[in-house]
Amino acid sequence: MMSVQTETMVLQGKHSGPYRLQRPLGNGGSAQVYLATHMQSGRHVAIKVVRRPGSDAAIKQLCNEARILPRLHHPHIVRILDFDNTETFSFLVMEYALRGTLRQQYSIGTQLPFPTIARYVQQVAAALQYTHSFGYIHRDVKPDNLLLALDGQAQLSDFGIATTAYYADRIHDKFGTAPYTAPEQADGNPCAASDQYSLAIVAYEWLSGHPPFAGTTPEIIWQHHMAMPPSLASRGRIVPYVVEQVIQRAMAKNPLQRFENVMQFSHRLTWAMQQPICPEQARAVQNTATSRTTLRRTTRNAISPAQNLPQTERTIFSHPATQGDRPMIRQKSRLSC
Repeated sequence: MMSVQTETMVLQGKHSGPYRLQRPLGNGGSAQVYLATHMQSGRHVAIKVVRRPGSDAAIKQLCNEARILPRLHHPHIVRILDFDNTETFSFLVMEYALRGTLRQQYSIGTQLPFPTIARYVQQVAAALQYTHSFGYIHRDVKPDNLLLALDGQAQLSDFGIATTAYYADRIHDKFGTAPYTAPEQADGNPCAASDQYSLAIVAYEWLSGHPPFAGTTPEIIWQHHMAMPPSLASRGRIVPYVVEQVIQRAMAKNPLQRFENVMQFSHRLTWAMQQPICPEQARAVQNTATSRTTLRRTTRNAISPAQNLPQTERTIFSHPATQGDRPMIRQKSRLSC
């Protein structure tokens, strides 16, 4: 594998407007992304590089991105600055997002405040609606492909597998990233509503801390087709009832049952998050959390040494009657779930 210094020399030799590579920013499949500086202007940019000869699919995706992005001028879509396709390298020069991706900003497990979620969903939805107006489907909406500019604005990036509605039924690479893939997209039939489904999953993750479905890729795809997403309340996030309803509709298995467009979903979700939370709902979630805590304590006590237990429980565990490998407790424990 070439070093950054070697790649810098090749790029400077092959490109009419030379860029000096500074450091790696990340990678996506066979493409590497670097922070670079334009030699003449000193401007920081991000360069996505694919070595040639290399992965034909990666080169095709980079060329596809270079073909689509110049046509899209929107404040929430990353801007392409240059592209070159040589015998040694294919590379795409883009604006540099100083604050990285939203995945880097908010790791798995992070629950975001309602206003923050509303702001990001509105911005990404506006970018997707604009993209759809040109007949394109992004097909890979996820936090890793959402950049964060210095002013805190979200920007949609990575149009490598984007396609048009006309060619949607002819594609062979059926889905982008399994946890965010709409069921019809996994079947090879993406549509604009597929991006709405993916954005709804991103919103679900920002609300609960995790995507709704997990497992191996086949298991996740099956869940997209057959399983209902767990309620946000079951994930420990107290939200107005209407938020659950909006997310469920945007994630409907049938794309015709989702919102008319992605902006309508965005507006509805923003409105829903401003609604009051019923006291009964808050108590129900609190009771669920308390039950889980009690269960964890009971389980922890059950596997603790007898000398660390209270006197009543020490008596129970000091002479257990066994059935197989499990202790049979003759006396009812003080703790209950």
